[in-house]
Amino acid sequence: VGMLAKYYEFDDWAGSVYESQNGLYTGKVDLLLSERKPQKLEEMVKKHNAGWQGSIGVGDSEGDIAMLEKVEQPIAFNPTRKLFDHAQQHNWKIVLERKNVVYQLEPDNGTYNLKNT
Repeated sequence: VGMLAKYYEFDDWAGSVYESQNGLYTGKVDLLLSERKPQKLEEMVKKHNAGWQGSIGVGDSEGDIAMLEKVEQPIAFNPTRKLFDHAQQHNWKIVLERKNVVYQLEPDNGTYNLKNT
């Protein structure tokens, strides 16, 4: 996550941290477990004096549901079945990426329409 954040010039990021020394992993890891994700998101909002208006969250598994429920625009990206079902029940955007094609499913009155491909 850190390398992607740096590449896209994000101001901050959160994810599991795998310790390395001299280019080799030490085996020490600080996992950002799913139950800590909502709390971590709140910490980042406070840290940057940000707000929730216009907020976007992206998750790929049911472990991301609590975090995604905090943002205005939750996106289920290549979701597990449980996240897909939850996203569908709550009219969240669903994005499916397969090889070099991206399908975007947008909620529309209880159904989904295929948008950008």
